[in-house]
Amino acid sequence: MHTIKEDLKTWIEIDTVALQNNYERLRSLLLPQTLLWAVVKANAYGHGIIALSTILDRFGVQGFCVDSVIEGIKLRESGITKPILVMGPTLPPLFRRARSYNLVITLPSIAALRIALTQVVIPSFHIKVDTGMHRQGIMPAQLSMAFQLIRKNNLPLRGMYTHFAEGNDLSKQQSVEQQFQSFQRAKRLAFRYDLHNLCFHAAATGVLFMDPRYQCDAVRIGKGLYGLWPSESTRRRFSKTIPLAPILSWHSLISDITTFSKGSSLGYGHLVKLRKKTTVALIPVGFWHGYDRGLIHRGLVGINGQRANVIGAVSMNIIMIDVTGIACKLGDPVTLLGTTHGAPSARQLATCIQTIQTEITTRINPLIKRIYV
Repeated sequence: MHTIKEDLKTWIEIDTVALQNNYERLRSLLLPQTLLWAVVKANAYGHGIIALSTILDRFGVQGFCVDSVIEGIKLRESGITKPILVMGPTLPPLFRRARSYNLVITLPSIAALRIALTQVVIPSFHIKVDTGMHRQGIMPAQLSMAFQLIRKNNLPLRGMYTHFAEGNDLSKQQSVEQQFQSFQRAKRLAFRYDLHNLCFHAAATGVLFMDPRYQCDAVRIGKGLYGLWPSESTRRRFSKTIPLAPILSWHSLISDITTFSKGSSLGYGHLVKLRKKTTVALIPVGFWHGYDRGLIHRGLVGINGQRANVIGAVSMNIIMIDVTGIACKLGDPVTLLGTTHGAPSARQLATCIQTIQTEITTRINPLIKRIYV
């Protein structure tokens, strides 16, 4: 763990060596001509969008995917010059800024195309095709209309993409293949409308472990770069040959220790009544910091190489830990999430509250200091 010189109650550490290893291992899965774009939306999944993108830029990623024009502008103002694709919705008031910062936006529907036609300034864009996920994108039956609008009005189309609904699950490759074939038909239709020199992309981390055909011209890699496996089945099958490692660890300190007698009730709502004499440590982290309230009685932390349980309600700024039998003192470091002995992984915490790893990391408050080591 990094030696802290500042007065921090909680902090995040990002392992840049592990990040580079993850990048190189994922890069090794790609065909020589395939571009690797880093998905850094949502504060780089909680890892810190500016610092992480700057590091990935140095490693050699060939582009970035963000959610919003605002995120894209942050990258440009931090010195990123490589292509940036805005995957989330971009409304007309931001068109001019998108073009001035050389951002490529997404137009995900016929309605969005028609609105774009009413604007004086139209930034370069990709269209998204709904090949089966049914969340966002132009339906295949509407593609001819979309391509006609684009050709007739000479719109600055630069690419086309889709997203696989079941791309994280190795057992669902048949579903992925069906969507891929739909996307291939869309690609052929674009060529019939004389729309060439486009970038076609469909794959995220999960399908890198399936068929290289799915890579198309570029892949959008998010969770894999951060060492988060797309599924447990993928981890079990590939972790020995492609050992991705989590790069984020979350730390705090013991701020108080008290021993309570048997029968004492703890915290808001007195949700816990102690069945025995118990030593409780306070950690100055709570749901404001992104520590989920669902981790009451389920959360785990690492203290001096041992695992301790969260007891009582998760408060806004405090959690209580049962440290009975664990040698510890005021000021000792605590790992809330990480790879040190005793600390839980994002996958383990996600299992505790029946969610996914990326929700665990993205919900960590962006105001918490990130330290890149």
